[in-house]
Amino acid sequence: SMRSISLELDSSFAGKKSNRSYNFETEPREFQDSKSAKFTEASAGERTYELCFLIKLVFTIGIGGFLFGYDTGVIAGAQLYLERDWPDITTSDIALIVSITMVGASIGALFSGAISDCIGRKPVIIFADFLFTGGSILMAYSPSITYLTVGRFIVGVAVGAASEIAPLYLSEVAPVQIRGKLVAFNNAMITFG
Repeated sequence: SMRSISLELDSSFAGKKSNRSYNFETEPREFQDSKSAKFTEASAGERTYELCFLIKLVFTIGIGGFLFGYDTGVIAGAQLYLERDWPDITTSDIALIVSITMVGASIGALFSGAISDCIGRKPVIIFADFLFTGGSILMAYSPSITYLTVGRFIVGVAVGAASEIAPLYLSEVAPVQIRGKLVAFNNAMITFG
């Protein structure tokens, strides 16, 4: 049995009064909320969300935030082993290896917004994840300081893209009622990384 609620609003605009009537069905229905989570509207305006969608969203946010934090902070511990692996490394080489990630992050953040407007947010996030993976592999197996520096730069581009596009994607697809919690989770994962 479907019940209908009628609501009449008295609105005045520029001195003109008009009565408008709106009908709302009280039986639960499924909606697609502007390319975001599917939700079912229950009684009293309560919404429940698809668990599978939320798990995927939280996983995507968690990976992006964790990699951002990890790749930014991991070099502090790795500096101790650079001189052991390459005895002829100079202080300026170490400074370049450490700082090149932020240069890459600046470039990644600068261009990722325009690219995501053309091809979409999700492909840019996936591409940034591939950059994280490729840069990490290059750093792990780098035979010289040059390869290590290039790997850090590639990871920096991924950090910049992820730091801009992941929160933007989140704000576009997250259900309104839990958007703030998911943004806070992204920040927590950056700190955790």
